[in-house]
Amino acid sequence: MSKSDSALTLMRELGPLFAPEQIIYYPQHASWQVVVDADIQIDISHDAEREQFVFLLDLGPIPAERQHKVYELLLRFSYLWRDSGGLHMALNDAGNAVLMFKYPLLGLNVTRLHTLLGNLLNHARRWRELIQHPPQTDEDETERPTAVDLPPFGGIRV
Repeated sequence: MSKSDSALTLMRELGPLFAPEQIIYYPQHASWQVVVDADIQIDISHDAEREQFVFLLDLGPIPAERQHKVYELLLRFSYLWRDSGGLHMALNDAGNAVLMFKYPLLGLNVTRLHTLLGNLLNHARRWRELIQHPPQTDEDETERPTAVDLPPFGGIRV
């Protein structure tokens, strides 16, 4: 089975297990859009050259009055990639915050993929809340970002 077939098979098997609202396959780009609900979708690309999946979760727009603090928080969090298990933050063309993660296809099965997506969704929901509704404390939330406290998953905290 080719790596492309392997990726396609994993995504087909994921549908019934994960039960999203919709999974849309874009064969010309070797990518999928997993619509979880009205607020969250996961874009998954198959990077055949590197034999990995690349996951992107749009966290939404950053409120103008919070941009500086949120940008700093995103950069500080990305710097902690060893503690976060490889999660990265970025801005897309629309200026929305994006959670990014890469995971190798080698050894990946549908159960592990299901767990991985669930953990990514937990991270995305926490980040959306933090970006849109910051903690109501006197402390500056950009002081000490830490990796989100999900349990390790196969050596990865995602």
